[in-house]
Amino acid sequence: MKPYQLFVAATIRISSAIDPSLNAESLVIRSNGMVSFFLIGQVAGAGKTVKQLQKELDKRFEAWGINPEMLVQ
Repeated sequence: MKPYQLFVAATIRISSAIDPSLNAESLVIRSNGMVSFFLIGQVAGAGKTVKQLQKELDKRFEAWGINPEMLVQ
């Protein structure tokens, strides 16, 4: 079975297991496939699996010296 992939217009919730100040409710993947997140800017979301997006968010935050252990729902 193919893993679920995020798509344009999908609404996602992003939360951090470590830092609740990084939580974001109701982020929408825009028509260009991107989602904007404070501090790290735009991240490609459409076409990625939830795990792929979680890894990308963790990687972007780690560049800022933050290890947030992000969860995408």
